[in-house]
Amino acid sequence: GKLLSCGKSEEFDSVRKQIIKAAGFIGMLLIALMAVSRIVNKGNTDLTVEMEPASLPLVSMKLDGERVNCLRGYSEDMQANYLRDTLTPLPENRCLSVEIDTFGTEITGISYEVRSLDMTRLVENTEVYNYATDHERINAEFNIKDLIDDNREYILTTILEMSDGEKIRYYTRIVYREDLPVREELAYIMNFHNKTFDKSQAKELVTYLESNEEGDNSSFHYVNIHSNFNQITWGELNVKEVNKPEVDILEMDASTASVKVRFLVSRKDTRNDELYAAEEFFRIRYTPERIYLLDYERTMNQIFVPDGAFANNKILLGITASELEFMENADGSVIAFVQENALYMYMNGANRLARLFCFYDEDNLDARTTYGKHDIKILSVDEAGNVRFLVAGYMNRGRHEGNVGVSVYYYDSAMNTIEEEIYLPYRKSYQLLKENMNMLSYINRNNSLYLY
Repeated sequence: GKLLSCGKSEEFDSVRKQIIKAAGFIGMLLIALMAVSRIVNKGNTDLTVEMEPASLPLVSMKLDGERVNCLRGYSEDMQANYLRDTLTPLPENRCLSVEIDTFGTEITGISYEVRSLDMTRLVENTEVYNYATDHERINAEFNIKDLIDDNREYILTTILEMSDGEKIRYYTRIVYREDLPVREELAYIMNFHNKTFDKSQAKELVTYLESNEEGDNSSFHYVNIHSNFNQITWGELNVKEVNKPEVDILEMDASTASVKVRFLVSRKDTRNDELYAAEEFFRIRYTPERIYLLDYERTMNQIFVPDGAFANNKILLGITASELEFMENADGSVIAFVQENALYMYMNGANRLARLFCFYDEDNLDARTTYGKHDIKILSVDEAGNVRFLVAGYMNRGRHEGNVGVSVYYYDSAMNTIEEEIYLPYRKSYQLLKENMNMLSYINRNNSLYLY
């Protein structure tokens, strides 16, 4: 009896061990599969989720109480010697007023660095404690030390530390010169800008214009110093400014200055309110007697709204450039086009118009999402309506917010999904990246991508 009992026990133990080994093997196999799946799909998760709203604060300089040089934040340490977007003249006491729009984002620390223009020499590295918070705005003072030379440009990097420890950087050039007529020149530019919206007040601007046959008065997309008075004052569009303009000082010395003004305007149409993104460029010369307008240019592009955009078998894009980025498939049944930094696709047979990519939309329309330092290039369009495209430049929102780089996306028409196929970071300026993409950004029939 004992032998029989012992035999059954040994047989049971043997079976149990085999079951345990099998369970262990299956468990290890499942763990291995999960690990492999994570490795294979690393960087490819949430490919078709809705793009997250913009989260980075904006940093602006204040000169004589006026906001200028609204800076966008960078999540990576950039090669700032290539970033020449703005120049900030320092006040006489070198105390620079800085205004930060947080949009509700928590900031746990503020500091700044001053470096030589080639970024090789650190002049100053200072923590900032003198600041005040008012709702979603922070006002700070940067007391730049007396370590910089007069009439020499430097790189100022404002560093904001977020609640999660991430550091966001904002770059501008600074210069200290005693003879810069900053107040007078900015006042002249804003006076000119504001009076273009009122024809009666704008009459005094005629003395600054050089209207002649060189001016193209055929479209409001582009006007310049040679355009006629009607074009400069928006014709019969009856537009209204909908936001406070952003003023960027590009260059400034004792006698000349180059300034860019960005803003949105709206126009009441019979169907709906039309929205336009506009940008002005001023180049002026200052003398104690008067200010001369050396150059003036203005561009405007309508923010395309698909609703009601069809008429007589045509897509009505409104006021925009005559040459658009677009591509169609072999038989012309599918067309992809870019309008004001947004990508659209139209399928002729299905009479379907879809917006495939854009940083701004009806629920995300502020100074962060409408920032236009990026380009969209269409790489391929096939018969099924699938579109491959790239976005190159500063990323306003989403998974790469605050970075400069190149993202390649694939739109699957059947699934109505967009997948990011590759992202390449870039640490220099958008302007240089734009030149590179214009030289070479191509995909062949074997789906091999070539970039310069």
